[in-house]
Amino acid sequence: PTSSRLAFSLLGYSLIPQSSFDFVHRNETINQVCHILEKTINVDQLNDDNEKYNRASLDD
Repeated sequence: PTSSRLAFSLLGYSLIPQSSFDFVHRNETINQVCHILEKTINVDQLNDDNEKYNRASLDD
């Protein structure tokens, strides 16, 4: 999570036009990107759990 937060903070930094860059926008962007990443990780985890459950059900 720490390394992904750094990577996404760099991504967020690259999405902000340099002329309007300030720390408030940077922090908002980092938080938004991390929030999206957390949602993606949660959805992927749910999909993995569903797949494992479905495989177990088919094996029974």
